[in-house]
Amino acid sequence: MVTVSTYPVASPADMESANSLLMQLLHDPSDYEPVSFETLQQIVSEPNTITVIARDGEKIVGFGLLFIIHKVRGKYGYVEDMIVDSTYRGQGIGQKILTELISTARSKGVKTVELSTRPSRVAANKLYEKAGFVQKETNVYRLKL
Repeated sequence: MVTVSTYPVASPADMESANSLLMQLLHDPSDYEPVSFETLQQIVSEPNTITVIARDGEKIVGFGLLFIIHKVRGKYGYVEDMIVDSTYRGQGIGQKILTELISTARSKGVKTVELSTRPSRVAANKLYEKAGFVQKETNVYRLKL
């Protein structure tokens, strides 16, 4: 049975599952550099970072992060690295993760939640639209340092 909950701390045992999921997010998995336990622990322990995970027993089968940023115009939430293992898709797990992230954002006074996803992630795009997200007209720029 898959359970979904907020996740306050990382453990070394979670690293294999977490890295396997993160690789599934990439357009080109050959570019992936595994995340260390220390990095994962630092991310999930930040006070303005909420991590929601889905577990099947001890195995992490999905997760999503919510970063809360205080801007001049108010609190914004950014959903990042949301993924469900390919063998668990189609079971409503992504919906449960997203619902928990949105609920947590709302409880923390966030007024706007944003996310981005590749057009090729058809199911993810449908999930976000079904949840009420509206595609913005924007130019996304990235500078690799």
